[in-house]
Amino acid sequence: MGRKLGFDFAFGVVLVAVSLFMLFKNAYVSTIRFYTLGRVNTGAVLVVLLILAIIFAVVRPGAVSYTVIGAVVAGLVVSLLLGMHIGFRHMTLVDVLLIVGPMAVGVGLVLRALFRKED
Repeated sequence: MGRKLGFDFAFGVVLVAVSLFMLFKNAYVSTIRFYTLGRVNTGAVLVVLLILAIIFAVVRPGAVSYTVIGAVVAGLVVSLLLGMHIGFRHMTLVDVLLIVGPMAVGVGLVLRALFRKED
């Protein structure tokens, strides 16, 4: 049984990866910039916080300082993702079904492998 579950998991991951590749291939990004909250550029604020966090890590190295650096870097990534304008190219219904179908099957296989009760 364990061997079949391993195959289900691996095949599900491959299906999801191929579907995401096809989805991303049909997407385009028109602009990339940091997210602005009102008139405040969050990227500038986060860069200043990153500089301060690095200074803090040099002065007092430890888990807290590295966690703060990680949180600020994660904030920068989220700010970039929120500032992107993403669109999709023209696709037919067949293209959409060839992307969504294998993705649904792949997610189902992965979930079945992860949450299956061992007998």
